[in-house]
Amino acid sequence: VLQDDLFSIMVRFRTHIYAFSSDITKMYRQIEVDPSERKWQMIIWRESEDIKLKYYVLNTLTYGTTCASYLAIKCLQTLANNVKEKYPKASVIAKRDFNVDDIMSGANTIEEAIVLQSELIKLCEKGQFELHKWCANHEDLLKNIPKEKQEKCMELGTDDQEVKALGIKWLPKRDIFKLSYMPTCHKKMNKRSVLSEMAQMFDPLGIA
Repeated sequence: VLQDDLFSIMVRFRTHIYAFSSDITKMYRQIEVDPSERKWQMIIWRESEDIKLKYYVLNTLTYGTTCASYLAIKCLQTLANNVKEKYPKASVIAKRDFNVDDIMSGANTIEEAIVLQSELIKLCEKGQFELHKWCANHEDLLKNIPKEKQEKCMELGTDDQEVKALGIKWLPKRDIFKLSYMPTCHKKMNKRSVLSEMAQMFDPLGIA
């Protein structure tokens, strides 16, 4: 385990006056596997039985493999260590506030938050990582972010637009978390059905 647990990241996120979230576009596809290890990531394929088998070797991390998330996180943290002198604030945040490819962070002043955001973008670019789906609880944090890299809800005027932030619904303009739950009608209520209902609500902070 290389990163903080979900509970710690989300609680820390709630302490910031100015908060933002983003994620890395196709993170696994930006990480090349060492050539000597690529033979273990092979797809054998043919369209029909009478066609000769074709062999495809995957050069980048493959989603679903046991080691993929560890390697992706390790690459990000190594990158943060390599550029910590140039981007000291972002280096700390990259090792602390990421959950695999999702970042939830912020600061207590708008100036500090803008600097942190800018450093994070530049740090990630050093590793060919592109941050997109930006959300923030203050419009100044999105002024320098192109529209196509913002979450679509940020363009709308309503305060009730929600986004998924590490599995939790976040309303950025109101800066609140939201839990939603639609109960199922059970013919018979027993321990199993109660546990099934409870499992449908994702509540890592134990708010409910």
